[in-house]
Amino acid sequence: MDDGSFVGGARPRRVTVARGFRGRIRTCRELVFRGRNADSPGIRVRRDRVPAWSCRTRYSLRLHRINLILMRNAHSSPKSGIRRETMDAARKQAMATTRDETRDETTAPHSLRNDAADESERRRIAALGALAILDTPPSPGFDRICAMARDLFDAQWAAIAFVDERRLWFKARIGVPFPEMAREGTFCETLMGADGVVVVPDAAADPRFANLVTVHGEHGIRACAGAPLVLDSGDCVGALCVMDTRPRNFDDCDRALLAELAKVAVSEIALHQANHAVQDTQSALVSAEQRYRALAEANAALVWRADAHGRLVDISLMGPFSGMSREDFLGLGWLALLHPDERTLLTRQALRAGVRGATYEGAHRLVCADGGYRWTRIRVVPLRDASGEVCEWVGTGVDEHDRHVAEANLRRSEARLRLALNAARMVAWEYDPEALTTQRSDNSRDIIGVEADDLNGYLLNIHPEDRRLFHEAYRRGGPMRVAELRYMHPNGQMMWLSSRGQEFVEEDGERRIIGVTYDITDRKISEERAWRAANHDGLTGLPNRAFFQSNVETLLRIRDGGCKALILVDIDEFKAVNEAIGHDAGDALLRETAERLRAALCDNAVIARLGSDEFGIFLTDCADAEEATRTAERLIAEIGREIYRADHIIACRASGGIALHPQHGETAAELMKDAETALYAAKSQDRNRALLYDPGMRELIAVRAQITAEMRAALENGQIIPFYQPRVDLRTGAIIGFEALARWRHPTRGILTPGVFATAFDTPELALGIGRKMARDVLADIRAWLDEGLDPGSVAVNLSPADFGEGGLSGRLLGLLREAGVPPKNFTVEVTESVFLGKGGGAVASALQALNAGGVRIALDDFGTGFASLTHLKQYPVDEIKIDRSFVMDAPTDPDDAAIVTAVIGLGRALDLGVVAEGVETSEQAQFLRDHGCVEAQGFLFGKPMVGSRATTLLRAQAQARAEREAPLALRA
Repeated sequence: MDDGSFVGGARPRRVTVARGFRGRIRTCRELVFRGRNADSPGIRVRRDRVPAWSCRTRYSLRLHRINLILMRNAHSSPKSGIRRETMDAARKQAMATTRDETRDETTAPHSLRNDAADESERRRIAALGALAILDTPPSPGFDRICAMARDLFDAQWAAIAFVDERRLWFKARIGVPFPEMAREGTFCETLMGADGVVVVPDAAADPRFANLVTVHGEHGIRACAGAPLVLDSGDCVGALCVMDTRPRNFDDCDRALLAELAKVAVSEIALHQANHAVQDTQSALVSAEQRYRALAEANAALVWRADAHGRLVDISLMGPFSGMSREDFLGLGWLALLHPDERTLLTRQALRAGVRGATYEGAHRLVCADGGYRWTRIRVVPLRDASGEVCEWVGTGVDEHDRHVAEANLRRSEARLRLALNAARMVAWEYDPEALTTQRSDNSRDIIGVEADDLNGYLLNIHPEDRRLFHEAYRRGGPMRVAELRYMHPNGQMMWLSSRGQEFVEEDGERRIIGVTYDITDRKISEERAWRAANHDGLTGLPNRAFFQSNVETLLRIRDGGCKALILVDIDEFKAVNEAIGHDAGDALLRETAERLRAALCDNAVIARLGSDEFGIFLTDCADAEEATRTAERLIAEIGREIYRADHIIACRASGGIALHPQHGETAAELMKDAETALYAAKSQDRNRALLYDPGMRELIAVRAQITAEMRAALENGQIIPFYQPRVDLRTGAIIGFEALARWRHPTRGILTPGVFATAFDTPELALGIGRKMARDVLADIRAWLDEGLDPGSVAVNLSPADFGEGGLSGRLLGLLREAGVPPKNFTVEVTESVFLGKGGGAVASALQALNAGGVRIALDDFGTGFASLTHLKQYPVDEIKIDRSFVMDAPTDPDDAAIVTAVIGLGRALDLGVVAEGVETSEQAQFLRDHGCVEAQGFLFGKPMVGSRATTLLRAQAQARAEREAPLALRA
């Protein structure tokens, strides 16, 4: 046997079939595997070398050759299932008798040319057109089948023809000199109505074909045999024919083999149809061979055979494995090409499948031609011998890397989507508005508390007033959006939801809506908080100034003919309270004030906190001015009630201003302005009272502005001077010191007391200027008295909160003392309790401690009238306390005042503090103080405030009297 092979374009070799059955099998293998090139015309077997084998021997040989070509086609097929099914069918058919399945030419139908209305013919033509096989380029698969038919039957001609309405078109042909021919009267036309193989032993002797040009012409065809190509649908679209130039007959074995080969051709048609299905319209210009290869590479990238122990004996590499060496796969080499993580798993599963002899399928990563790993779906099917034992394994590997990666990406995307939905508190859904059904994402129960398909439960949980929003939004033509709705979660939590959808229509015309539902509860809470923060006071929960004015404007537009009143209430000296006893106590005072206002007023009143210590009340139903005034006074009384805390008793006062609508103004702004004027007037008087607005009150503002301007000029012109009120020893009546009091030497009005210009101290700049002027003048007078040899004792200067607020007070005063040459013992700093609580309260402690360390005495003025607690006597370096005149005045006759004065004197004695009684005007008061142990006092009984020259006179007189008293003692000595 010649073992030479040929590829496309090479000269075909003749092969001599060896004697013996095994040699004939090898010859068939060579016929198939050496003829792989699609362009090869195949291998011809010399007739004179072929022995006259028995029918059974020839049948076995031919069946084996069919099996081989089926395997060849399976290697090229993207659908490995076609290969096995066709091989099984071929084996079964070969073992069955075929005598009844074939018929002689005498029983075959003569013609298929029926009327155009013949439904069967129309169906057949339609089936042929659906194959899209006519006029396509040659196909290696069909060519191999054609060559196999010629070799199996030792024929001159072989062809695979498709029959349409007018012609025979040859998909594959050997010996046939023309690509197509007219259909009418041809042998292939006869086969269109046949039920099996048709044989014409001698066409020249058959009247149906004797006149054909192919019979009596130069071609001289005599014998013909053909098998119809019948699709699964039962439609016959063509025929597989073999023809010879000599008369001959075909026995039953030949007929059976030709029928089986026709089935192979039908399988090839199916393969062609599969190839055609995966091509787009543009690929119609590409040849059938290119389509076949592209489909093969896109699907079955590996086709192999292995022995019973899993050792590969043959493999076809395509697609991403093209270009790799087959030797790397053969034997057990394929294990090394598996991903390291896959080897143990696949080996274990392969062994398990081998033991059971079962089909195995799984996805694994294999090394491909570019050196990377690609996911490949492995399917291995066992083939069994006659005893049922596995004799070999046949397998395919389909490249599904892109799909696997896409699915992995999809899973990751879906996982990320789920995380995003949960993180954003969103539920995705699809809603059928006609069937009233829905389907939601898996997190539906976690977020909204109902199952994914529970529409009724969802609708029932929507607030009854908001259900219409859902139905209106998702009706036909609706906005497909619900901005917000209230939703009661099954756990009892009130939620806010928002949803948005997109409507579309299915192919069947059904309307669907796809959308998402958002949990906007946190956003609504934030918006509510933001709205409350913008419109309410965070400390008291009351509306703020802007919201109050807006509400007042709205209520004023309601013209009901009634009287309305706007009341402003301001806590007197709140800053002093706030900083004296701490911000927590100040906040508690404000909250308590708000609660008292709420409790004291009816529901139709609007209450607001307008500023730090200012509250606004708007009464929508007020009878008259008297009722408004009574209400304001009642509110001030409520605010003035003591507030008890763990370590403090807070007693505060408040002032109020009232404006009426429509008497005093038409708008909220006008009423606010008038009420503020009335409030200012109340504060300018005795405070702790409420005043009804009067147009004349505006003059107070003008006066205040005038005083402020004049005080600036007074400071510049040196018109602020100290007056001195003596402080005496109640036991001896001697002057032991002075209190320096500011006076305004007005150029036209004379000497003015602070009661006239007290409002100037509300301006920090003026208060600071007055304090500095007083300190310099007092130190100058002390130095003058000392230089004259007089003893002024300790002179006290009052300091305001503004003095402490600027900072550096202690350094400045001690510097002035050094500059003036005044000993610190002769200088006393006098502060009221309000100084501890004022704007500069935070700096008071350090300043007083520095002054005290420098030798300056510290006196606490008006003790008992302010807001401070006794703890300030421990917190601050106080040297003496001064009893306020309000207690001293009625002490001889009022038991309460007497008890307070007595208690303060005892407190001073217990704490080793000096005690000074202020406002002593009668001898009874002086005697009461002496009787109860008070040593020092000041007041009109001992001397009114006087200019420095008058104080000098008193000091001189006292010095003279002392000298006179001491002179006789000296003479006697």
